[in-house]
Amino acid sequence: MKESNKKVVIGVVAAVVIVAGGMIYSHNKPSKSINGNNVEINNNQGNKPASDSTSENSKEDPKNKIVKNDDLTKKITSENIVIDGQVYVQGEYAMGTMIIKDNVSQDKITKVAQEYANKLKSQYKDKKVNVQAVQNGKNVANITVK
Repeated sequence: MKESNKKVVIGVVAAVVIVAGGMIYSHNKPSKSINGNNVEINNNQGNKPASDSTSENSKEDPKNKIVKNDDLTKKITSENIVIDGQVYVQGEYAMGTMIIKDNVSQDKITKVAQEYANKLKSQYKDKKVNVQAVQNGKNVANITVK
């Protein structure tokens, strides 16, 4: 796999982890009991009221939003060669990832990856498409359709 493609994949995975962690943290704000009353702890370090922080999140660039395609994710994970996978859209890309079972031939992996690249391109005509497959920790398919 090309080094630049590895960097894109690693960047996307890192972004997903960061976004998920931020969402979990924002929903689990710590509270403290003072004199028997629960008090929300606000770690807002600026001079803005805490309520302004939600309006800052709404200003986030929509290009960075990750949207999972549940329908294609279900289809890709139901393939008999796939252990797990996901299909999602972020910015100008529609992406599919697959973790492939051991002892599956390269031809079969390439065929399935190409099939989902074509499905993604037909569904997201205005997006660049990238489908990757990993087997035994190695990237065994990387299909890009522009």
